[in-house]
Amino acid sequence: MTAPPAKTTHAWTAAVIVVMTLCLVATYSELRSSPDRVWSTVTGAIGVYAAVFALIELLRLRSVAERVSRSVNSVTRQIRTLIDVKAYQECQSTADRLAHFIESGVESPFFVVNDLIKQYSYCFPVEINDHRSEHRRNRLHLERYCDAGTPAQRRIATQMLRGPVLSITRHLAASTAASIEKHSQRHP
Repeated sequence: MTAPPAKTTHAWTAAVIVVMTLCLVATYSELRSSPDRVWSTVTGAIGVYAAVFALIELLRLRSVAERVSRSVNSVTRQIRTLIDVKAYQECQSTADRLAHFIESGVESPFFVVNDLIKQYSYCFPVEINDHRSEHRRNRLHLERYCDAGTPAQRRIATQMLRGPVLSITRHLAASTAASIEKHSQRHP
C-alpha cells in the first residue's frame, strides 16, 4: 500500500519548481534575454509543475482506491458471514421441526425433510461430494426417508432419523460457532 501524499505536497512542489526556475534564470542569462524566452521558461516550469501535480494526484487516487478495496472486501466478508449464520439458523429451525415430529411419534411431512436436505446442502456445499463426511451420512438418512414408500416404512424411517437429526444439529452448531469466531477474529 502506498501512503497518500501529504496535503501540503502541492505547495512544496510548486515552491521547489519556482526556486529551480529562478536559479536557472539567474544562472543562464539567455533565458531572460527576451520576453519570448522568459515566457517559454515560465510555461516550461508550469508544464513541469502540471506533470508533477498529476503524478501526486495519481498517487492519492491509488491510495484511496486501495482503502476502498479493503473496505469493500471487509464488508463483503461481514455480509457473507451474516448470510451463512442465517442459513445455519434456518436449517437448524427445520431440523428442530423435524425433531418435534420424531418426538411426537408422528410421521414427518415430506416437505420438512426435503427442506432440511436443501438447507443442509446449502450450508455445507463442499461436503456434498465427500462420501466420508458427516454431511453425506446425514443426508443419506434423510434421502432414505424420502424413498420410503408405505406409511409403515415411513414410520420406521422416521424413528431412524433421530440420530441424523441430532448429528445435523451438532454439525450446524459447530459450524455456526466457527463462522462467528472466524468473523470475530478478523474484526475484534
